[in-house]
Amino acid sequence: MDKNRFYLKNVIAMAICLVGMTIFSSCNSEKNNLPAISVADNSSLSQEVFADDVQGKSGVSFTTTGAWTSSISTVLSPQIQTTTNSTDWISISPQSGNAGTHTINIALEKNYTGTDRTAIITILCGGEDIEITITQMGITKNGDTFVIDKNGILTAYIGAGGDVAIPEGVTEIAEQVFVGNSTITSVNIPASVINIGNDAFGLCDNLTHVTFAENSNLQIIGNMAFSYSGITSIEIPVSVITIGNDAFWNCTNLTTVTFVKNSSLQTISDGAFRWSNITSIDIPASITEIGNSAFENCFNLSTVIFSENSNLKTIGSKVFCYSGITSIEIPTSVTTIGESAFEESRLATIIFADNGNLKTIGAMAFRFCGWLSSIEIPNSVTEIGESAFSGCGYLATVTFAKNSNLQTIGSGAFANSSSITSITIPSSVITLGGGAFSECRNLINVTFAENSHLQIIDNQAFYLCGITSIEIPNSTTSIGDWAFTYCMDLKDITVHWANPNTLIYGNEIFYGLTTNETTLYVPIGTADLYRNNLVWNEFDIVEK
Repeated sequence: MDKNRFYLKNVIAMAICLVGMTIFSSCNSEKNNLPAISVADNSSLSQEVFADDVQGKSGVSFTTTGAWTSSISTVLSPQIQTTTNSTDWISISPQSGNAGTHTINIALEKNYTGTDRTAIITILCGGEDIEITITQMGITKNGDTFVIDKNGILTAYIGAGGDVAIPEGVTEIAEQVFVGNSTITSVNIPASVINIGNDAFGLCDNLTHVTFAENSNLQIIGNMAFSYSGITSIEIPVSVITIGNDAFWNCTNLTTVTFVKNSSLQTISDGAFRWSNITSIDIPASITEIGNSAFENCFNLSTVIFSENSNLKTIGSKVFCYSGITSIEIPTSVTTIGESAFEESRLATIIFADNGNLKTIGAMAFRFCGWLSSIEIPNSVTEIGESAFSGCGYLATVTFAKNSNLQTIGSGAFANSSSITSITIPSSVITLGGGAFSECRNLINVTFAENSHLQIIDNQAFYLCGITSIEIPNSTTSIGDWAFTYCMDLKDITVHWANPNTLIYGNEIFYGLTTNETTLYVPIGTADLYRNNLVWNEFDIVEK
């Protein structure tokens, strides 16, 4: 009986051991089957973000049983993946770690490639891994797609339009990026932009507002940059050096142009604001040149003010031609007024600065300025160009400053300026161009200053004038064709040449005069020489 009891105890003991071993073995097996890496939220393994996002949608949390590492594969095409040790648009932190629970954060560069891009982040632990797929779209939250190259040049834009904000970091807006885009209504240009390319916003007819960031570094507004756009006003940043040809051409809604104080602007190029509707403009002191036709056909432009201490040297051809400007004060620094600069404007008053440097008044510079009544030509001027004041119907008074240096009065310079009644030609003048005073029908008195240097009275210089008497300087060596033709009231002519045969004469110099009713006063002892000269022989010759 005791034997049996002992045996039973042994069997029970063995059974208990077997059960314990089985339980221990089972527990150990469960531990060995745990995954080396697990993720708390599987939805975080696939993320899609916008072009202007700089981080993933969320961090990715995971647990590992041991040390882990990471790598990034950039998907170049559906078939090709390349793993790089250093990526240029995506990074994670941390990149490795030991056993435990971790959260990695994903950092991104903004995507301005114009297309979507995808990367795969691989987390590796004990032979197991997880993959996190990040797709950064080419479109921004606002629905815009910008293409910016490695040099910071914005080369393309695709988007819904409306209010467009150029990304910070862009250094240049390339040519024609937005040309003809009728969907954009405003644009904000960051401080980083240095250059706006040619025609960048041309023909953007619904673009009404352009704003430059404070502390803008913009230097160049390119040719036709905003031409035919719908902008209504513009403030040019202090940093701008050049406004290109036709930059704001035909911006018919543009009424206000301002330059930030202490502007660095040097050049307003050809046609920059022509055919706009600006009403006034203050030209910064820094500007040295206003290009041809810069404000041509600005019919509503009535006021132009040049800053004190202006450095302007050249007012180009047709700059204010056909504008509504009513008065102008030319700065001391200006040396040249170009051809047709103020032609057919509404100028009534022209003031030249004292002690000015003006040398040339170009051809047709003030032609057909119908409201101009008087003008005083500065003593610095050496040339008045062809037709410079022709057709100025109300111009009654023309004076030349004391000590004038004028040498040339060009062809037609005052032609058809029918209100001029008298003129005194400075002694410095050498040439009176063809038709200089032609058809000035009310011009009665013409005086050549004492010690005149006049050499040439060119063709038709006083054609159809109302001159009653004239004293031709002894320095004159040539009188051109029809110089005094149809001066029907000319009754007294005084000359001083000892020998009239030394002059060069044109044809029909006095055609239309009743010469035998006109007295020619000649030096004593020279009457016979004049009576034997075909130009003078029909006059009533008197020695004095």
